[in-house]
This record gives sequence, structure tokens and C-alpha cells, in this order.
Amino acid sequence: MNEQGAAQQVREAGLALSRLWAAPDTSAASRPGPRPRLSLPKIVDAAVAAARADGLPAVSMTRVAEDVGCAKMALYRHVSSHQDLLSAMLDHALGDPPELVGSWRDRFRRLWQALLDLYARDPWLLELPRDTPALTPRNAAWIDAALSVLADSSLPRAERLNTVLLITENIRFEARRRADRGRFDDLAHLFSSAAHASGELSAERFPHLAGIAGPDPVGGGPPTNPEQVRDLMLSALAAFFPEEDSS
Repeated sequence: MNEQGAAQQVREAGLALSRLWAAPDTSAASRPGPRPRLSLPKIVDAAVAAARADGLPAVSMTRVAEDVGCAKMALYRHVSSHQDLLSAMLDHALGDPPELVGSWRDRFRRLWQALLDLYARDPWLLELPRDTPALTPRNAAWIDAALSVLADSSLPRAERLNTVLLITENIRFEARRRADRGRFDDLAHLFSSAAHASGELSAERFPHLAGIAGPDPVGGGPPTNPEQVRDLMLSALAAFFPEEDSS
């Protein structure tokens, strides 16, 4: 997303997302009189707690209102809609990105692990609807941190954001596999099915598939842990860091 598109999303954002992007009101704490009983942070804390306890489907405006002890309509003084609440929850759960230091490989590994840890702590993030407005201040900070890993690469600037999105989608895929461990693994099932069918596959018709799907598959089959996928990504990116030692 370019700067103009980002600015457009902020202009059209809901009440909660707009407040997240606004400069913090530092004068509020010093104002005399009782503090408001209901606030955006309190609402978001309750919503995130519900998602952590019972999954994202449990987060409704009714549930959040009950958990904070207010009327449902009172929530709308702070959030415009359920979708707006999801954006605020995303920003809260993300927190700030880690400090990335060392070589580009060190920074990439640190970023990769930090995101895996994030999704392990809050797997409900993987359930967010795709139309959730995701350009929150903290999400922008994570994207900026990921772009910093590529700062010294020869990747054209126009391709760096797409590369970051590709990396994060691989991390999300690995996070889903980790969350589903012990249940159905669609990638492992695909490879297993191909391996069992190897006797029926025509090497002439499917030369490349037959080469990896036999009883002794080339490369040993699908990746079985996040490090394998991470290292594949590192190897692919290494071509854009020709001056760096590959160790």
C-alpha cells in the first residue's frame, strides 16, 4: 500500500482506529474530576481477553459489553463497529516489533521468530477476516521493521513490500501448521498422498512430481518445522545480498 492509499484508509477509519492514529492526549490524565469508567483500552483489553479464552468467534459486542460492565450501546462511543474493534484488538495484540540488530540474516531470524511467538500467544489473529482494516500504527511499525531487513539488499524498492508480504504469509502458514499440530496437516497430507500414489504416477507425464513423490522423495518430503521454511526463505533472499558472507 502506498502512502496515498494508507492516508485514505486512515481518513475512512472507524472511531477506534482513528484514535489509535491520533496523537495521544497527554492532558487527559491531569484533568480534575473522576476518570471515565469506560475507555477504549478497557474495551480492547476485554475483547482480547475473550479472544484468548474462547477464540475470535466469542468476541461480540454483547460479550464485550457484559465483560466490561456497560450497556452495549455505550461501546459505540469508543468503537464504530465490530470491525473497528477488531482493528484495535489487532494493534493491541501486535505490540511493538522487536529491536533488530546484527546481520540481515540475524535480523530476519529474529523477526521470523518474533512473529511465530506472536501467533502462538494469540492464534486468534490468524482468524481475523481479510477485510479487517489492518493498517494500524503497530502493524505499520512491524512492516517498517521487516522492510529494514531488506534495506541493504539489491531488491528494487518497488518489490520490497511485496517481498515482506510474501515472508509474512509464509510465517502465518507456519503458525497455522503449528497451531494445528496433532490435527490435520494439509501440506503433509498432500505429500503423503503423492508418495502413496507414486506407483501410479507416470514419470513421463509428471517427471518433476514423480521425482519428489516416490518412496525416497527428493529433498525428504515437506518441511516438518518452521526452521526449514525459514531457511528456504533465507536462501532465496541471499541472492539479493551478494556482498554478505553466507554464514
